[in-house]
Amino acid sequence: MKIKRLFLFPLLVGVLMCTPKPALVEPSAEPSVEPSEEPSAEPSQEPSEEPSQEPHIPSTECQLLSMKFLTGDCPIEAVIDEKARTITFEYGYDQLHYLRSCAAEVSLSEGAKMTPDPTKKQDFSRSAMQVRVTAEDGKHYQKYTFHSKPLPAPRPNKPLVMWIDAAHSYSYLKTEEAVDNIVQKMYDGGFSGVVVEVKAPKSGDALYQKSDILGYARTLEGGVSVNQNFDLLQVMIDACHKRGMTLSVSYCIFTFAEPTSAKTRQYYEENLQDAFCQELLTTGIQDIRQDENDYWFLNPSHPKVHTYVMDVVRELVTNYDIDGFALDYCRYPNIRSDFSDESRAAFETYIGHAVENWPADFMTVSDDSNKGTYNVKNPVLFKQWMAWRATVIQGYVREIRDLIRSIKPSVKLEAWAACWFQFRHETGQNWGSYESNWPSTHYSWANADYDKAGYAEYLDIFHLGNYVKTIYGKSESSWSMEYFTGLAKNLIGDACTLYNSFGLYTGISSEEATYYSYLHYDGIMIFELSTFAGQQHWDKVRSGYCRAMYELGEYTHE
Repeated sequence: MKIKRLFLFPLLVGVLMCTPKPALVEPSAEPSVEPSEEPSAEPSQEPSEEPSQEPHIPSTECQLLSMKFLTGDCPIEAVIDEKARTITFEYGYDQLHYLRSCAAEVSLSEGAKMTPDPTKKQDFSRSAMQVRVTAEDGKHYQKYTFHSKPLPAPRPNKPLVMWIDAAHSYSYLKTEEAVDNIVQKMYDGGFSGVVVEVKAPKSGDALYQKSDILGYARTLEGGVSVNQNFDLLQVMIDACHKRGMTLSVSYCIFTFAEPTSAKTRQYYEENLQDAFCQELLTTGIQDIRQDENDYWFLNPSHPKVHTYVMDVVRELVTNYDIDGFALDYCRYPNIRSDFSDESRAAFETYIGHAVENWPADFMTVSDDSNKGTYNVKNPVLFKQWMAWRATVIQGYVREIRDLIRSIKPSVKLEAWAACWFQFRHETGQNWGSYESNWPSTHYSWANADYDKAGYAEYLDIFHLGNYVKTIYGKSESSWSMEYFTGLAKNLIGDACTLYNSFGLYTGISSEEATYYSYLHYDGIMIFELSTFAGQQHWDKVRSGYCRAMYELGEYTHE
């Protein structure tokens, strides 16, 4: 290698020495071309000093840094445990409504994504729900699991009452232990009172043992057997009072069916055999017991029925430490009843003259497929008929009130009735105030005497049976809870305390109905216990009243 280098060096020198030099050119005084005002930016011949960009390498980080649920005006901040991969948060029951459909704000590792997408509304209340955070590279990911816990719910400031339907709920109430457990669950759920049915509508037997009139039921509708070894009513009273809860009995006043006990049968045969409603049909007048599909109703105008009702009320109020007596089925079965000789005589006394053609002078029927169909013949006489029936029911309510006060003044008289007042004339049931003229000014079947037959003033509590499927809507066509609320307040005014009652069997939202009821009523009654078999309704009822309390300033998260 040294020899080659020595050889090439003199050769290169010789070449350079033989190359001619360029001639020198004298510079001219002025440039041949005018220069532009702005010097041209010629591209640099120098190599760029900027280093070349490195190719982007996607991040492998997949961490959830923070998460906030957008629940109304009080968002919930979650605690992220990166080691355990958990998302933990506490919520107030009023926030549960929002958690079921809300979006969230999250902070993630740069370039990472979360699924499901937290910015889209979804149900964040689900137990043990999982989310996935995927790194920018699309390969690395981490799963996080939710752990949520409700804050203690406040007790409602307004009465929250559970109705217990004997036929549907008795299977939960066959032992003292079962009763105690279910009452504790009601108490924990915010309920402050119970209305327990002590005679099922399709029964003549009692569900209480301290009775000189009726026998204790052996079976209920659907073949449910009754435990004969304990007094259901007494056990319910003890369980409620132990927790400071009230207990009212519900009694189906005028319904009476085939007895299952020997004691009830004897009373039935000796006192009530000829005291049932007589219905008007296309074929004439017949005993209601001939229709197997109907509830059997006693005739309110029959003297023996009056005696039976008053005796039942007297022994219940006397023998049991109850807080309230709730009237149920305190009405006629439909507009086809009652056309018995007793009712004819009483009606003719009421109007002061005989009805020559009974009852065709004021009413006929032409179709038996719907017991609510009828034809009015004499509008004036028909309105008198409507008013008279309402006065019969009003008389019972007033007398029961007076009887209860004479025995135990502290026992409240309550009543339940359906909210659709525009059809209550068919059952003789004017649950409005006797000072209201709403019926006679709004309905063609009412006169001023019908107005005076209202019975709200004789009640302490009226449970409006708002058993509809829709909550909001102001028109009658909406058939909504909101519409019937307005109607009830126009009819009742301040005559008595007004509770809203709704039935979960209609499919209505227990959460929204509780929320609405708490805002607009003095108390809430929910029908009924058997529909609370799952956990969901307990939580939804809490959520409903807590949301209302939060809006009313009765409850905070502090």
